[in-house]
Amino acid sequence: MQSLQCLARYGRMVVFGAASGQIVQFSGVQLMYKNQAIIGNWLTSQLRRPDRIAVAMKDLMQYLASGKLEVIVGEPFPLVEAAEAHRTISERKTIGKVVLLIESDRV
Repeated sequence: MQSLQCLARYGRMVVFGAASGQIVQFSGVQLMYKNQAIIGNWLTSQLRRPDRIAVAMKDLMQYLASGKLEVIVGEPFPLVEAAEAHRTISERKTIGKVVLLIESDRV
């Protein structure tokens, strides 16, 4: 597990997803030698708590407004190229967010 090899003494790793589908096996003893920790977070379970989502959204909007958080758009696609956008994501050829652009005459 390369991520664990990069983790510093007393480091904490937070896992938010497993899009690759890879399941890595390791021993808890590996963490003890350097006082490390791995923490998992499953977003779907958080969606059952609208009160927490409301607080998190407020905080998120404040970070965005302050400029402390930057959203990286890797590649925008016109809506008519949605299939290509999905293909690019599934082939793991993206960095940042993939955005579908909807053309409209309305402003």
